[in-house]
Amino acid sequence: MKLKMTMLAAAIALSGNAMADNNDSSIEQTGYGNNADVSQNFSYFGGSQTSTINQEGSFNRASADQTGFRNQATQLQQGWGNNSQVYQRGAFNTATATQSGIDNTSSITQLSRNSEAVVNQTGSSNDSSVSQARDDYAQVTQNGLGNASTITQTGYDDVAIVSQDGSYHDSTIQQGGHDNYASVQQSGTDQNSNVTQQDERNAAFVTQSGYRNDSDIAQSGEDNTATVTQSGSRNDSDISQSGRDQVAVTTQSGYGNDAIVLQEGWGDNYSSIDQTGYNDLADVHQSGWSNESVVSQSAASGMGLFNMARNTATIVQQGFNNASAVSQTGGGNVANVYQY
Repeated sequence: MKLKMTMLAAAIALSGNAMADNNDSSIEQTGYGNNADVSQNFSYFGGSQTSTINQEGSFNRASADQTGFRNQATQLQQGWGNNSQVYQRGAFNTATATQSGIDNTSSITQLSRNSEAVVNQTGSSNDSSVSQARDDYAQVTQNGLGNASTITQTGYDDVAIVSQDGSYHDSTIQQGGHDNYASVQQSGTDQNSNVTQQDERNAAFVTQSGYRNDSDIAQSGEDNTATVTQSGSRNDSDISQSGRDQVAVTTQSGYGNDAIVLQEGWGDNYSSIDQTGYNDLADVHQSGWSNESVVSQSAASGMGLFNMARNTATIVQQGFNNASAVSQTGGGNVANVYQY
């Protein structure tokens, strides 16, 4: 019996060591047309796993597939035509993709919760896609032109941060659930930002600098906040909110700016539009009760008070106990307020 107990204890010890093993993989490649694939699977309650792929050259491809908890995948690529893919199942995982060159592509998919994805791309025609569940963090930084970033987060308590510097950028953030945060910063020309948030207590911030920028924010639920700041010319901002206790703030400078705010639901919504320039348009539609709308339009510096600013402000409020205020400076301005 003593021998059997000793053998059983040894078997348990060996089994525990096997389950606690930490797997590490490191691959370095230099040259053309290289492929690197890493697949790591944990056993029951196995330890964390680490995958590192470093590629220098052209036409490289890196792929990491990890299952478990507290795994880490790092992919470094230099050159052009590179492809980076990370697929992680489990919670508390971290994925980092760093690419420099031309025509790079990064795809990160993280299932479960409490994971982190960081993507850094430098060059042109880069593409980044991040898909996450809940309680996750995603950060994408792109420098160059023709870049595109897509972040999809399902669940709640998610954070998405995108920073793009260059021209012809495109950023799309989709978040489902409550208590999510989205931030987009773009500098350059002809950029586009689209943020969609569902449920309550979400916040979206978009900052664009340049000309011909386009920002679209759609929020549903209550206690949501949308803030858009655009500097340049021919800017376009659309904010759509459904529910109650919503806040929409739009600030634009330049000429030919267009700001549209649509707030539908029970009421207690607030909208503020501040435009500096000329040939600007502000259009606000609110339904419900106890809504407030403030529009301020002023002529650009150096135009003079009586020069033709030609700004237009329209406020439509349906319901009761609503309030509106319009302030315009310059000449040739038009203000329309409809309350019923």
